[in-house]
Amino acid sequence: MADFDSNSNQEVRANPRRLYRVENDKGPRWRWWFWSAAVLLVGCVVVFFDLRSHRTLGSHESFVAVPVREMLTTGDWVVPRYGGVPRLQKPPLVYWIAATTSRVVGEVNEFTVRFHSAIASLLLAGVVAIWAYRWYGTTAALCAAIIQTTAFYVINYGRRAEVDMVLCLLTTSALFLIANQTADEPSRQRFWRWAAIYTLLGLSWLGKFHYGLTMVMAPCLAYWIVERRWRAFLQLMNPLGIMIFLACVLVWPLMVLRQLPDAWNIWQSETIGRAMGEFDREPLLYYIPHLITSTFPWITFVVESIPESWSKAWKQRDTRERFLWIWLVTHFLILSASASKHPNYAIATIPMLTLLGCQGMSRMVFRARNNFAPLTLRTSLALAIAAALCTGTMAFKFANDLPHLSHDLVVISVTAIAGTTVILLLLAQPKMLLTSVAAAGAFVTCFIMVNKWIIPVQDHRFADSQFGRESRAMIADDEEIIVYRTDEAHNNMDPIVFYLGQPVSRIETPTELQTRLNDDSMLHIVAYNSWLDELESVGRVTQMRTMTASTYRGASRRHPPFVLIQLQPHDEPDKPESVPGAVPQLANEPSDSTQR
Repeated sequence: MADFDSNSNQEVRANPRRLYRVENDKGPRWRWWFWSAAVLLVGCVVVFFDLRSHRTLGSHESFVAVPVREMLTTGDWVVPRYGGVPRLQKPPLVYWIAATTSRVVGEVNEFTVRFHSAIASLLLAGVVAIWAYRWYGTTAALCAAIIQTTAFYVINYGRRAEVDMVLCLLTTSALFLIANQTADEPSRQRFWRWAAIYTLLGLSWLGKFHYGLTMVMAPCLAYWIVERRWRAFLQLMNPLGIMIFLACVLVWPLMVLRQLPDAWNIWQSETIGRAMGEFDREPLLYYIPHLITSTFPWITFVVESIPESWSKAWKQRDTRERFLWIWLVTHFLILSASASKHPNYAIATIPMLTLLGCQGMSRMVFRARNNFAPLTLRTSLALAIAAALCTGTMAFKFANDLPHLSHDLVVISVTAIAGTTVILLLLAQPKMLLTSVAAAGAFVTCFIMVNKWIIPVQDHRFADSQFGRESRAMIADDEEIIVYRTDEAHNNMDPIVFYLGQPVSRIETPTELQTRLNDDSMLHIVAYNSWLDELESVGRVTQMRTMTASTYRGASRRHPPFVLIQLQPHDEPDKPESVPGAVPQLANEPSDSTQR
C-alpha cells in the first residue's frame, strides 16, 4: 500500500497540493462520478427527507422562525423581534438567510427556516471532500463525504433551523483556505485568498459574534507560531479583507444601538457573561463524550487513524497532520476554558475528525480493493453478534420506556441488526460494491423509519402547534393574539407563538397587560391555565378554548395546558364574538394540569 509521501518537509511546505496519498487511486473516472452521485443522493435523503413535517419547531428553532416571519411582515430587517419583543441575543445572519428563502418560496414554514441548514450540510460535505482529495486522494475524498453526510451531528444539526451548520461551513471553509495556502503563492492570489478569509470571518461574526473568528484564527496563529512562520503574520494586513470584516462587525450593531441603546448590555452578557459562567457551568472535560458521539457511527475509523496521524505530525514533522492536531487542541482548550458549554459549540471542531476518519476508511477500501479482507470471517461473526446484542438491549430498554413504540422499535432493530450482519459478512469476502450498497440501503431504511415512526410520535410540541393553529382559526385574521407569561419555555419564548400566526405579541407582566386592556377594551390571550387566577384579577375572563389533551401518541406535555381566553375590563359588558372558521375543541380527555 502506498503511504504518505516521504518527501522533505520543505517540499511539503512549498507545495501543499502535492498530495501524500493514503492509497493509489486507480480505476476509471466514471466510477468516481458514480460514487460521488451516490453519496450526494444519500446526503440529500439525510437532510431533506420529510424536513418540514417530521417534527414541529423546537425552542431554538422558533427563535429563528418567529423573527423571520416578523421581519417579512414588518419590513424591519435590522431588529429581530419575537412576538413584538426585540430578540438581540444572536446576530441576524440566520434570520436574513431564512427570510430570503421564505420570501422566495412565498411563506414561512418549517421547511423554509430549516432549508439553510440542509444546504450548508451538503456544501460542508463538499468542502471537506475537496480538502481530503487534496491531501489524501480520491478515495479518501469519497470516504470524507460519506462520513460528513451521515455522521450523527449532521443528522442532528443539519435538519434544524439554527445557525450551527452555516457557522460550521464558514469556519471550515476559512480553515481550508488557510491550510491549503502554499508558501510560494503569488501575491495577487494571496491577497484575494485573505480577502475571502476575512469575508468568511465577517459572515461568521454575523452568525454568532466572535465564535467564528476565535475558532479560525486561534488554530491559524498557533500553527504559524509552532511552525515559526513569522512572515505569515504579514498576510493579516489585507486592507480589503479588513474593511469587509469591520463592515460585518460594526454596521448592524450601530444600526441596532441607534434604536435600542440597551442592546450593548445584552451582547456583553451573551459573549463575556456566557464565557464567565453567567448562565451555567459545566465540567472541564464536558466535550470529550460529545466529540466521540458526533462522528458516530464512524468513530472507529477516527480512533484507528489517531496513532499514525499523531506520529506523522510530531515525529515525522508532517505539516498537514500537525495542522489538524493544532486545530483540535486549540479548539478543545478554548471550549473547555469557557464556563458555559453546549454540544453545538464544538461543531467547528468535528470536520477535523472527519479528515482523520477518512484516512482510516480509505485504507480499508484500499485493502478490500486489493483482495485483502478488512475483517476475518470469525471477527465479522463476533462483531455481528455483539452488534445484535447491543441493538437488542437498547431496543428492549426503549420499548419498556415507550410501550406505545414497541412494535416500531422491534422492526427498526431487526432491520439494523440484519443490515449490520450483512455488511460485516461482506467485509470478510471482501466485496466492496455489495458492502457499500448494503450499508447505504440499511442506513437509509433505518433513517426513514426513525423519522416517520419515532420522531413524530415523540414530538411533545405537536399538540401545542395544533392548539395554536386552531386558536388562530377562531380569531379574525387581522386580530392580534397575545401570548402571556410562557415562563415554562426556554427564555419565556414558547414555539406556540409561531403557530398562532400573525399578528401576535408577547406580554410578561400583569401591569403591562392592564395597560393594553385599558387601551383596547378587549384582548384575545393564549396562556397556561395556571395563570387564569392572575388574569381574572386583571379583567373578566371568558374561556374560548381549552387544551385538554394531555398527550399526543405518548409524547408527554412539558408545561401546563394552554387556554385561549377573551379578556375584558370588569365593568365592560359582554361583546358578541365573531368566530370565523371555528373548529371543535380537542378530544375530551381528562386534564392532568396542575395549578401553580
